[in-house]
Amino acid sequence: MLKQHVLAGALALALALGCSVPALAISAIPSHAVTIQYATRIVPSFGVGEYDGTMRLTLNPDGIINGFYIPDSGGPRLVTGGIDGDHIWLDIGFMGGLHITGQFKDGHRIVGYTFIRDGDFSFVADVRPR
Repeated sequence: MLKQHVLAGALALALALGCSVPALAISAIPSHAVTIQYATRIVPSFGVGEYDGTMRLTLNPDGIINGFYIPDSGGPRLVTGGIDGDHIWLDIGFMGGLHITGQFKDGHRIVGYTFIRDGDFSFVADVRPR
């Protein structure tokens, strides 16, 4: 169960790297492609520290998500994923190096989980205003 929550957080992180459109709420699969920019945080479930970044995602009407994640400490990474209702998953980096599963909350926030090495992490992505 905890692993599922961590996976959901990672997904939310991926979504948080958002786009250059105005801050808007998405509560389901859009009827046309929408690009959103997010501010992201990955925080360990136990311990201290935080990994911040930005994410730019395009949500397509067929449920496919693609975009880029840029951690504060490095260069851009490819993001792929999917959305089904308010459930979302994201793979960040080469061969899905970071897998996140989560949910859209209130149409503008992604909350989820991921695992990094042996640790559980929560993932939060909030829409960034232009």
